[in-house]
Amino acid sequence: MPDYSNTYTSLSANNIVWGVEQFTGFVVEASNEACAPAINYEAFNESGQRIFQRLDDKTYTRSVDALVNTSTIPVAGTVMTFAGQKYVLESVDIKKAQKEVAKITFNLKRSEYLTLP
Repeated sequence: MPDYSNTYTSLSANNIVWGVEQFTGFVVEASNEACAPAINYEAFNESGQRIFQRLDDKTYTRSVDALVNTSTIPVAGTVMTFAGQKYVLESVDIKKAQKEVAKITFNLKRSEYLTLP
């Protein structure tokens, strides 16, 4: 059975939040984060064996599925905070709009050495 001890539900006039992570103004259904290096440097010897590898500039991408009941949806390039981290919004995919509630996927990105405002 899943452990729901760290989850919470809150409801106010302008904000509904469910789950461990907050995303103000949206009901978060799911989120997924991946990390990969932007730079993968490898050195090989004469035999073709890798003798050195350096992974640098970690880039984090996050996909957030949420429900929103507002007329204002952020646009690409907006800096957004999710789970205490700042991300740049790369794209917004509206999956479903029905009865003024839209199911949206936010695709976010942040880099290891980039400080966002």
